[in-house]
Amino acid sequence: KGSAEIALLLDMPLRVVQRVRQVWNEIGEVPRQRRLWMYVLFPNPVTALQIIYMMLGMLEHSPDLYLDEIQEKLSAVHGVEVCLKRLGMTSKKLSKPAAKRCEEARRAFAFEVGKYPVNYLVTAHESAVNLLTTYRRMAGRTRAHGLAKPVTLCVIQGTSISDTPLHYPTKPPDIHSFLRLRWMV
Repeated sequence: KGSAEIALLLDMPLRVVQRVRQVWNEIGEVPRQRRLWMYVLFPNPVTALQIIYMMLGMLEHSPDLYLDEIQEKLSAVHGVEVCLKRLGMTSKKLSKPAAKRCEEARRAFAFEVGKYPVNYLVTAHESAVNLLTTYRRMAGRTRAHGLAKPVTLCVIQGTSISDTPLHYPTKPPDIHSFLRLRWMV
């Protein structure tokens, strides 16, 4: 039978039938389709939900965790050694290692940016997982909504929002205005 007849009999798209037949002709068998990642990685869905809640709890407790730290904790507590990319999380390749926890680098940073007024500095960590900054891929603006003076956005590798407080010329904006300030990465 032809692909069109099979597609009609099985009520499937023609392209799917053609692709399956092509795979069959190339390798002699049709591999099973992948199931949802949750059931492939964790046969017990309760365990998967526990792990997901644990990851969310870790990020809620300290939003600037690195992906490697999350992966180490998962391996230590639950014995799960899964590539986080498979879970939909990605890491960014940095040009040099971040010096977030290095006191000498923090002093050098404070010395370097000391010449700027504090109301012109906003820092963001470019490699941390932070649920509060979801607009990382958007373009940056030089002026935050509702502020009297322009706010210069300084994305400096190795600094984090938790390391350096945000300073505003007047009162801090509400959370919607804060999220409208797009982070440049």
